[in-house]
Amino acid sequence: MLPYNNKDITSIFNYSKQLVNRCLRDFVPDADEHKGKGGLGQLVEELFFKYDINSRQEADFAFVNAELKCTPLKKSAKNEDLLIKERLACSMINYTEDWNKSFEQSHFYR
Repeated sequence: MLPYNNKDITSIFNYSKQLVNRCLRDFVPDADEHKGKGGLGQLVEELFFKYDINSRQEADFAFVNAELKCTPLKKSAKNEDLLIKERLACSMINYTEDWNKSFEQSHFYR
């Protein structure tokens, strides 16, 4: 049983608000780290939203056509300001197949 209704965007959004100003470790203190780019997103998917990591092209929350995006933060060495640790990719472009599609026909737009 999920702690949110995966068929209701408001329920998903309200559940996600628990992460604001918090650390994922607050929810899962003894979880193993995922190294590499995308590791935070995989941890959030698996440990917080409780769904299996996958590489399907459909949206993470397919019932409401919503995609989960996560960007890790790091502290600045100078004054401990929070900075974006890595860029956030919204979608991948298949240059061999999608080069001639309009934006409205693209996977990203759909």
